[in-house]
Amino acid sequence: MSKGGNPPAPPDYTAEKKAIREETEKKYGEQAQAYNTAVDTFNTALGGLQSQYNTLSSALSGTGISDLYDDPTTTDVNENIFDVYSPQISDLATALGNLDTDIDKPIFESSVGSEYGPIGITNIPDLTKFSTTDYDTLSSNISSLADTLNQLKADRAAEEQRITDFGQSLNQGLGGMGVTLGQLGIADLASMNQLEKQLSDLNLQKQGFSSDIMGQFMPGGFSNFQNQYDTLTAGLADLKGQRQTELDRISTFGDTLYTDVDSYFDRLDNLGIADEAGIESLIDDIEDRQRQAGRFSSELGFNFGNQLGELQDVLGDVKDLQSERVAELARLENAKANFLSQAGNVEQAAEGGNMFSAAILDSIDDQIRDLKNEIAGFSSELPFDFSGATGAITDAETALAGLQGERQTALDDILSRVQTAGTGIGDIALSDEDAITGRQTDLQKLQQELAKFSGGRVGNIGGEITAGLEQVDARLADLAAKRSEIETAAQQLVEDINNASFYGLDDLTGSQAAFDEQKAQVDLFNAQQALDEIAAAEQRLQSEKQRLETDAEAVAARSGQAQQDLLATIGASGVPEFQNFAQIDPITLEQYLNLLAQGGDEEELAALANLPSAFSQNLGVISV
Repeated sequence: MSKGGNPPAPPDYTAEKKAIREETEKKYGEQAQAYNTAVDTFNTALGGLQSQYNTLSSALSGTGISDLYDDPTTTDVNENIFDVYSPQISDLATALGNLDTDIDKPIFESSVGSEYGPIGITNIPDLTKFSTTDYDTLSSNISSLADTLNQLKADRAAEEQRITDFGQSLNQGLGGMGVTLGQLGIADLASMNQLEKQLSDLNLQKQGFSSDIMGQFMPGGFSNFQNQYDTLTAGLADLKGQRQTELDRISTFGDTLYTDVDSYFDRLDNLGIADEAGIESLIDDIEDRQRQAGRFSSELGFNFGNQLGELQDVLGDVKDLQSERVAELARLENAKANFLSQAGNVEQAAEGGNMFSAAILDSIDDQIRDLKNEIAGFSSELPFDFSGATGAITDAETALAGLQGERQTALDDILSRVQTAGTGIGDIALSDEDAITGRQTDLQKLQQELAKFSGGRVGNIGGEITAGLEQVDARLADLAAKRSEIETAAQQLVEDINNASFYGLDDLTGSQAAFDEQKAQVDLFNAQQALDEIAAAEQRLQSEKQRLETDAEAVAARSGQAQQDLLATIGASGVPEFQNFAQIDPITLEQYLNLLAQGGDEEELAALANLPSAFSQNLGVISV
């Protein structure tokens, strides 16, 4: 540059910058085209896989374990959704995994450097959006769909196992019932009823069982159980039928005896003293019937006492007729003696009898009736007088009426007391165990009283006693349940008290109140099973109380000693007298006494009570 001239013009690089810019923009365009093509290919493929997923998801929507089943009747198609869709889901996951996600996104700078300086790039191409989020979402959805299908398979396997286990439990429940049934006889009614109940309970369990796949997994149902159940039920019904047949045989035999007695009476009515063959035949028939009745046997209980009594009555009458044949006079005398004897016997039986057996009273009544019938039916060509026998019969009737009246009165009294004892059991307070058991004792005593009686309305009165005892049992069961609740509450109380922390006597108030309330419940309901917990809680509270009281007493003792030490320093003037006034503590006596009165900090009081402080030294109490 010459001195005093203009500077040279800067160089113009416009053309060079333009060339660089155009080359850069061309390169950007090629990179963008390659990237966009790859992304479009990826997005298109991803969209297709998404469409496949949507189809599969829709197909599996609302399916259940019953859909995991291939109908064996349709051999040309598999309806099991697991077999159908599990491979499709797997293929979809594989296809998704095969997509190329490794697409490098080009970076376009808006300014590039050059030897000519920075060059601005204005024509920057747009890039297609790379749907990586959609990819991740689809991958997660496919995995969830596979999990759902696998869970359905697991749920079906669990349900099949549940069905199998239930069937096994039914079969196990029948175990041993066949042996039990084979060992029963027609007299084992209670065991029959128990076996029948067990069978009924198992059948109810079977009827109450249900499953969505029962028809698929076990089309025949629990057939093994059902076959065994039907066999046992039929066998039990047969045994009960045998029992009823035997009961019918016993009843029929007893009824036949009554019929025969009536027939024998009818035959006797048609006989006279001249009919020797008829008398002998009737005696033979009656005695043969008595032997048959005596030889009757059965596994079941029976009693032909009344029938045998009537047979004996008619036999006696026939033999009386036989005796009449000897001689008319002898007949009259013998008849008179016989009637009088029979009347005396029945009178003795009535006057010496008791009220307890209805059958015996009925038998006496039958004898009286039979004897009166005999006397009323007696006839003879000779005059006769049976007033002695009829008088004895009247006495027997009077005595029998008395026994029947006593029985009526006694049973009425028992019934009245039963009704009193059995009324209002459910209204007795649950805590009043004595009242409940008192009713039980009353009913049991009445049951013992009633046990002396038999026949008539004894069964109905016994039923009322049983009903009352059942009410007592139910009330006692409620009491047992209440005591169990109390024991559980007591266990919780022990745990709460053991877990609590007590820093002062006031801290015991809540726990003590809870303890008192719980103990009151234990005492009220006599919950003996909770006594261990109550004792443990009480021991814990007492231990804590003693500890806290001991601590309080120690603090009080130390405070009292400190007061005594101070008071010992007070002279005649009423103020403390110090030996060394240079060591006077900054606290006054009034302040110290106030501190003691207000209950100062335990550590502060302890230090004042136990250490030779400057204050106490100056009082001349402690020499240092």
